[in-house]
Amino acid sequence: MREIAALVIHHAAAVTTLEEIDRWHRARGWRGVGYHYVVEADGRLRLGRREDEMGAHAAGRNQDTIGICVAVDARDGIPSASWDQLVTLTRDLMRRHGLTVDDVIPHYQIGSTECPGFPIEDLYEAIDPRGTA
Repeated sequence: MREIAALVIHHAAAVTTLEEIDRWHRARGWRGVGYHYVVEADGRLRLGRREDEMGAHAAGRNQDTIGICVAVDARDGIPSASWDQLVTLTRDLMRRHGLTVDDVIPHYQIGSTECPGFPIEDLYEAIDPRGTA
């Protein structure tokens, strides 16, 4: 199993599905969806790559991270079902991999992007409301 050092948070910049993201990534020449998890607009959690597989979502950090994509344009807000699933998934992955809030990073800290398109502090507050990060 890969050692996971961080979770990278993304958004798709459009309301979409795992299957559509898979098509986008294949069109780029990748072998399929590059994220490990996709949270769709209705809150459904979809598995992309297995956690023991290296992702294709954060150039230079794919080897030790898990990629989570919210399949909406987060700049327009995240539906509550998607938000709740994102928070639950993030907490679960943190617990399973021994990570802290400091190990949850927005994609924009790795590449030149505005992704995930929402204030990451909102997610930090939701996953650790005591602010003990």
